[in-house]
Amino acid sequence: MRSVALTAGRSSDELLLASGGCDSHLMLWNAYTGKHLISLTDHAASVYSVTFAPRAAVQQPLMLASGSGDHTIRLWNGETGQCLKTLTGHSNQVSALAFDPKGETLAAVSLDQTVRFWDVQSAQAMRTWTSHTDWIYPVAFNPDGQYLVSGSNNGSVQVWDVRQQVCCFNLTGHQDQVCAVAVCPANSLIASSSRDCTIRLWDLHTGQCLRILRGHTDWVYTVAFAPKLKTSSGFPLLASGGADSTIRLWDCHTGECLQVLTGHQGQVWDLAFSSTEHLASAGADHTVRVWDLATMDCLQVLQGHSNRIYSVAFQPRVKPAAEETERLLSGSSDTTLKSWQWRTGDCLQTYAQHTNWVFSVAYAPDGDTSASGSHDRTVRIWDAATGRCLHCCVGHEHLVSSVAYSPNGQIIASGSQDQSVRLWDSQRGECVGILRAPRLYEGMNLTAATELTEAQRQTLGALGAIA
Repeated sequence: MRSVALTAGRSSDELLLASGGCDSHLMLWNAYTGKHLISLTDHAASVYSVTFAPRAAVQQPLMLASGSGDHTIRLWNGETGQCLKTLTGHSNQVSALAFDPKGETLAAVSLDQTVRFWDVQSAQAMRTWTSHTDWIYPVAFNPDGQYLVSGSNNGSVQVWDVRQQVCCFNLTGHQDQVCAVAVCPANSLIASSSRDCTIRLWDLHTGQCLRILRGHTDWVYTVAFAPKLKTSSGFPLLASGGADSTIRLWDCHTGECLQVLTGHQGQVWDLAFSSTEHLASAGADHTVRVWDLATMDCLQVLQGHSNRIYSVAFQPRVKPAAEETERLLSGSSDTTLKSWQWRTGDCLQTYAQHTNWVFSVAYAPDGDTSASGSHDRTVRIWDAATGRCLHCCVGHEHLVSSVAYSPNGQIIASGSQDQSVRLWDSQRGECVGILRAPRLYEGMNLTAATELTEAQRQTLGALGAIA
């Protein structure tokens, strides 16, 4: 399974899920019931990207777009399954799609080193821009959708005016691949990070490079603007994470590095913001560190795991609660989860029921339960207050790489390398749906056939003809 997307249905009991797979199929499901709604089979190669068009109200027609290894984009009526238009022009796989906030323009990124823009209403190509001379990696719209920012393997950043259909700026300066771009929601700042170990701040409207932030000594994997916290200059705080084991906090106005958050002795695998502007970092050094972004102090070093920590999550604060009840959950390749009282640093519980690496942890929206996915092919549901394992959900045939709660907390979706998504009732732990594209010869029983080679049997088994 290459890509998934969710959107609200027309009724409160309908959550629509679209999934694209290596089998070239696009599938629509009711994520709550697990019912397979439509199979869209017009693509001729893997579906690498799928996205729903924004809707101002659920009563509006449902449209989605898909990008494929067959070099095409298809626009679909999500209710009838009708292919409205096949958009051709790319000469390599279409790897990413994004609608502007109004759903009027679709941007498509391809490995042919171009960005193409399409008018959704007419399904006509407005313009093809080929200023990049290498693969395009990150892409992001600014909040009002007027500008698109993209970054490339050749170190360039481009700013596109979507409404005027022109490339405003080709921003050069990075000496290696651009790993991430971010557009500040509060002003006209762009941040780009690169394998050249730098971060560059750009003015969205002039294209001027305002600052070069130096300090990381290895690849800078990610940049993010703090959602609420501002520095003394009134500008948003910028956080960056690198392969040099550090996290750096920057004043975007002065370019000053306010704090180098050191202590990790290996790569920083994951970062999570709390609702109170704290930052948690998960490291290859077996620790979780909690940082106060107001004081730039490291509040706690949470030690206890004996191997890499892949995932970290703050418990949501959706109810009035005393500080001592606030928790953080971490999952590790030591096969355990740990629940922490992150303000004191106390490890409250160690969940040792998994028998292999824990890749993903997530809290329910109300914070009362949590879920974990593991290399042991199981999903486990936990009582967040007591740490008791409520359910062990068995059914996947390969490692579980991700878990996520539905918005109402009633369904847990788990993604696996067995090419399926399973839906679990979060209260009962029962599988209520399996989302998997039908195999070509599903249901045909050739198990008793003779004179088949082992390779032929394996192929027929993969196609569903042999149990």
